[in-house]
Amino acid sequence: MGRKLQVAPSEASLGGIFVVHLWQERTIAYISVNYILCPHCTTKISEETILANADCRGKVAMLCPTCSESLRFRLRGTTLEHLKARYAELAPEGDPVRAYLQLIANDFAYAALLPLYEGCNTIGSYNGRGTSVTTPIHSSDPSLGRNHCQITIEPDGQAIIQDLDSMTGTFVAGVEYLPDTFRELQSGDVITLGATSLIYVTRTDYEETNP
Repeated sequence: MGRKLQVAPSEASLGGIFVVHLWQERTIAYISVNYILCPHCTTKISEETILANADCRGKVAMLCPTCSESLRFRLRGTTLEHLKARYAELAPEGDPVRAYLQLIANDFAYAALLPLYEGCNTIGSYNGRGTSVTTPIHSSDPSLGRNHCQITIEPDGQAIIQDLDSMTGTFVAGVEYLPDTFRELQSGDVITLGATSLIYVTRTDYEETNP
């Protein structure tokens, strides 16, 4: 027997199937053993797909792979623990998060919070087929490269960004930085990769504004 996915913020039992109110929407999704059923077309969406579309806080914002309708909800319980374990595996030698990239929602992607760790963090689009990217961005932005740029965080917390010879370039505060140049990031800097914008914020600053 499969395990039931657990989500939030509210749920009610209905004949052994969970009824879940999706985050920021009034749509209802039906949660079964180890998948959800899209409330629009009843397609089964696996836990693996759900975890692949969740940010580090457990927020899921995705499109149904069959009907392309928007689905948004939060994970909790054992499913959230699996998500945290997945992010922990990405951390070099289990290092704690040092900073975040806040993905700004646009026509290609939902808002998300992406963790950065000490050492080299490679940023690019998620392709689901195995990649060297350590900080994947779930986006349909065609101008976002699979290995677009990297952010290196030194032991003292200094963060340096470098373009990885992308097709559309890496911009910080509206200024383009070529592959052979480096730019030190400050908390609050806006990074633009193709049509995708992110805000770099240190962990300390993020936790002060999001207690």
